[in-house]
Amino acid sequence: MEETLPRELKNIGDKIVQKCHGLPLAIQVAAGMLKAKERSESIWNEVLEKMGKGGENESLKILDLSYEDLPTKLKPFFLYFGIFPLNSEIYVSELIRFWVAEKLIQVDESRKAREIVEAYIDKLIARNLIQVSRRTSGGRVKTCGIQNLLHDLCTRKAEEIKFFSNWNNLRNADVASTARRVITNSLSRLSDQNILEDLTVPKKLRALLCFGKCRELTTFIKSYASELGFLRLLTIDIENIAINVPAEIEYLSGLISLKLKGQFLTIPRSIGRMKKLETLEIISREVPDSVLRMKHLKHLFVSGVMILNPKTRDRQHELEVDSPNLETLDFDYQYGYHLTRNSFKKLPSMKKLKICGARKQTLEDLSDTTPLLPKLEELKLQVDSIRTSDIHNLNLSRYENLRTLYVFFDSSSGFITCSFVFPKNLVKITLGGIDIQDRDPLEKLRDLSSLEIIKLKNCIARTIDFSGHGNFPQLQKLMLWDTKFQQLLADEKGMPKLNKFMYKPHQQQPLNTKVPEKLKRVQVKTDNHDVIGSSTSSKDGSWAQIRTLWGGFEVIKRVLEWMIELAF
Repeated sequence: MEETLPRELKNIGDKIVQKCHGLPLAIQVAAGMLKAKERSESIWNEVLEKMGKGGENESLKILDLSYEDLPTKLKPFFLYFGIFPLNSEIYVSELIRFWVAEKLIQVDESRKAREIVEAYIDKLIARNLIQVSRRTSGGRVKTCGIQNLLHDLCTRKAEEIKFFSNWNNLRNADVASTARRVITNSLSRLSDQNILEDLTVPKKLRALLCFGKCRELTTFIKSYASELGFLRLLTIDIENIAINVPAEIEYLSGLISLKLKGQFLTIPRSIGRMKKLETLEIISREVPDSVLRMKHLKHLFVSGVMILNPKTRDRQHELEVDSPNLETLDFDYQYGYHLTRNSFKKLPSMKKLKICGARKQTLEDLSDTTPLLPKLEELKLQVDSIRTSDIHNLNLSRYENLRTLYVFFDSSSGFITCSFVFPKNLVKITLGGIDIQDRDPLEKLRDLSSLEIIKLKNCIARTIDFSGHGNFPQLQKLMLWDTKFQQLLADEKGMPKLNKFMYKPHQQQPLNTKVPEKLKRVQVKTDNHDVIGSSTSSKDGSWAQIRTLWGGFEVIKRVLEWMIELAF
């Protein structure tokens, strides 16, 4: 039932909405700001007065007020969204890496980085200052974005307080002397001749983020890397531009996080000599094998690349990794490379492993009687096309710390009939491309007392049975995606905690397939599994907030109807 507000607050709310002049974003932001405030006449009247007494910019004034109303500790996290290009889809995982590298958040044993970042993001979402783009199946925000007008607000406020500067501003010695963050984008005039001659070196620089027009930036790094001792974060994110990253990058002695993304990037071997680097992400065509032997590295992401070895370019070359502090490895095997068994043994700190293009040998190594990665908590394997007779089982029962498992087989050459043995403490599992017609696919999952999420994608089964007392005691979310089956069973005795069921029928699934009533009651209708986990979209959430704030308020209802008609 919608909450009713006192008449006095409704009247103030009416005036606030009128000052928004029908601008949907202004109404959303106003709702988010008022929701965070005490419900009193004096507080709401204060907002009304600050919006001004008329004028065409009156509706935009609420955007400025929304920033001023933020708690002091939350303001830098909101401003950070102005660093990214307009209309960007921003990954929470990337924000975590950036904010940790810049020490914007303090991490300790009691509070993990993800928990801290998600808490800040949730507060900004609640105020309608940023939007959810995609969620994970567990309901966490995966990607987010910001409206253009709010992006402009971030940029303007950031310049006022010198939170970040555009590359062009480095010509101003006063700006350069205090600059902590510098960005380059489509507006940066990096193509001017002799630009470095007019540039003041920002020696206190902490973060340098390049989103396009990076050629002159590499010249800058080559010339001044040794003078940028405070630089902790460097991002070069470009498309369709050939860039030679200079060997002098190794002289960025304080660099903690480095991202190099671009199809035509040439990366020097000297990158392997960066002693303090903790996070390295490379999305390019070629990468020197020296990145696989960086002793201090904690997180390595290499995607779509060919590993260059000075001795051989054999497509089946076995890669040797020797990074004892590595906790996260995200690796794309698409060029036929694979890590050796000996390499796994040299990764004693590994907690998260993702391999795209995994081979039979990888599965066999991980099934060894002695766990090669004893601290492993999350394992994601996208297995290349292999003959169904080549792989018989995947035994992960000895990985006692494993909580998340994703195994997807390329079914282009037929579905895999693989036998699994799962670790007892598993919380989340995703299986794909598996032929499980001869047995219940859940028979070995049924007794896992900690299992909360099950996803079956592009599988074939006869009977999928979730029924029975005591089965799946902790299961909360279930997804059947493009999975073909003959019978689906569920009763009131099994899955007592189930609260979400996501279902996309296989294209060959009979139209008269029965879905048990227990599953229908918690079914979430969605066309995109990436946003599953949210009972409403970000837009719907905004409508709900406004309705909650001004439940019986007729003006708001009319505005909402108009907004929905425009499909804002």
